[in-house]
Amino acid sequence: MMKRIVAILVCLLLTAVAGFTGNLFGDANGDGEINMSDVMSIVNYTLGSPAPSFDAVAADANDDGKIDMSDAMYIVNRILNKK
Repeated sequence: MMKRIVAILVCLLLTAVAGFTGNLFGDANGDGEINMSDVMSIVNYTLGSPAPSFDAVAADANDDGKIDMSDAMYIVNRILNKK
């Protein structure tokens, strides 16, 4: 039960910080938009070549606490399913 409460508080804190700093989950390159450039930024990060503008907080698009290819796929799916 305590782990669950801590997890909820951490999620709330991350949401508040993202809102406060203007981070847009998925906007890995910090340009204010979520698009294929963000996917490439995450791919480059996972390959060890992050761009200077890489936003690690926003890059965790699926909010699982890791930056990996699942974040890139999350963004691709988000882009493809936009209506």
